[in-house]
Amino acid sequence: DSAFRNCFNLSTVVFQNGITTIPKNAFYNCYSLDTVIIPNSVTTIGANAFYNCYSIESISLPNSVTSIGSSAFYGCVSLNSIDVPNGVGSIAFGTFASCVALINAGIPDSVTIIGEKAFQNCVSLTNIIVPDKVTSIGPGAFVVCMGMGSIKFDSLIPPTASSSATFGNISEDCIIYIPQGTLEAYTSATNYPDPDLYSYIEY
Repeated sequence: DSAFRNCFNLSTVVFQNGITTIPKNAFYNCYSLDTVIIPNSVTTIGANAFYNCYSIESISLPNSVTSIGSSAFYGCVSLNSIDVPNGVGSIAFGTFASCVALINAGIPDSVTIIGEKAFQNCVSLTNIIVPDKVTSIGPGAFVVCMGMGSIKFDSLIPPTASSSATFGNISEDCIIYIPQGTLEAYTSATNYPDPDLYSYIEY
């Protein structure tokens, strides 16, 4: 834990095959870290592992990863794209919060929970697809995602939105795409974007 915390000038990390865990706080505040190579042996990325790694623009997470801890990529302000590996069951508290350059975020079909503040303040995020198995979206999960152009839900049953702030301050231009025949269910769901302000379109 915290092995390279506050190594402000560390720029490159290449993990050898065989390591299974990137521990919590491992690269906390490594402001200059811009290159990280993670092998297929890694299954767990701990809480705050890459917290405030300002210089990471992209990172490839292998399909071996099944667990990503809370705030693992919080404040990675240069990160512009991320694909969560298929096998991860939840997007934890604040995992990608304040990733202000994040444009694309792929959520796999394995995810059932999008946690509190998971994408808070991702102001550049343009669209998101909420997979069919997601049953719960936490408070502030998409709050202040002001650049959001669309949210597409795959489930016939609206996932539970835990708070009125779940979708707070997203752009009023954001279009909500929902499965055919679910318009009433989604527009009447608690804590969802106001159908008087946002367009809901069945697909």
